[in-house]
Amino acid sequence: MCAKQRRRFSFSMLSTIANSRTNKSFSRILNISLGSSFKLRTQLLVAKHRKYINEKDLKY
Repeated sequence: MCAKQRRRFSFSMLSTIANSRTNKSFSRILNISLGSSFKLRTQLLVAKHRKYINEKDLKY
């Protein structure tokens, strides 16, 4: 996943959280966003393991 995709994904996730209207939907959106962040982290770790990115890219 390139830096542009990571930024777009992060912005989208934050926008979705900001747009939730009720406490029920806010809680649901937070759970979905948490799962999405775990997915992103896993993809980054796999990319590092396969040497697609380096440690510097991973911390970015």
